Amino acid sequence: MNDKFKIARYIKGFIIILDDYLVNYPKKYFELRNRLVNDSYELLELVYLANYMNVFD
Repeated sequence: MNDKFKIARYIKGFIIILDDYLVNYPKKYFELRNRLVNDSYELLELVYLANYMNVFD
């Protein structure tokens, strides 16, 4: 079980670190900041979907 979601755990850690950095991000780059957050969560969602797919069908 530990190795099954290793990539997901690394992405979650990245999202936490990214959130800490984006707190001090300038307000004038609000769209860029939102895009970084949304893309990070989308990447995590894709990793979860890939884990649940049965590729041997």
